[in-house]
Amino acid sequence: MKKAIYCYNIDDVDQHILETITAPMNIELGLLDDGMLKMTVEEILQRQPASNQDCTRFDISFMLMDELSDEEMKQILSAGEQAHWHFDPIKMFVTEHNRLWTLETLFGEVMKEHQLFAKAEQVAAILRRADQLDLKTWPAEQAERLNIALMKGYMLLKSGRFDEAQLDQTLSELTQAMGE
Repeated sequence: MKKAIYCYNIDDVDQHILETITAPMNIELGLLDDGMLKMTVEEILQRQPASNQDCTRFDISFMLMDELSDEEMKQILSAGEQAHWHFDPIKMFVTEHNRLWTLETLFGEVMKEHQLFAKAEQVAAILRRADQLDLKTWPAEQAERLNIALMKGYMLLKSGRFDEAQLDQTLSELTQAMGE
């Protein structure tokens, strides 16, 4: 099968950089726009689209990859950074699960997941900051409340099973306990 990358909302400069990187790797580059959002991923793979004209439905960029290895993806991203591109898309791979989804559905689901993990990273950042605190200098009640919030936060992230409401609740408890 062919290796391909499809980009949504990429500017001309970054497109040129990506073309320069992918051409020697025999990776096809396709461009996506709003006119393709009702197409399935499978239809996109068959059509090899090349339009990036109207990308207003989503205000962020996406990179859909097919048949690329993790190593190839890392190589492309590293080369892009070295070339100083500004393209910072949400990255996803074509899977058997998402092949029959419309592009709009795929982008929507990936955005939800991206936002969820961004909140999880906020919780992790607060936990890292809290690790630097000397709770011995805190009033006992406040230190206990923070310890409970920290334990809940650690357990939630460690479980790997959380939703946005749980993360919001944990963020709230942690910031209140830390006096932020």
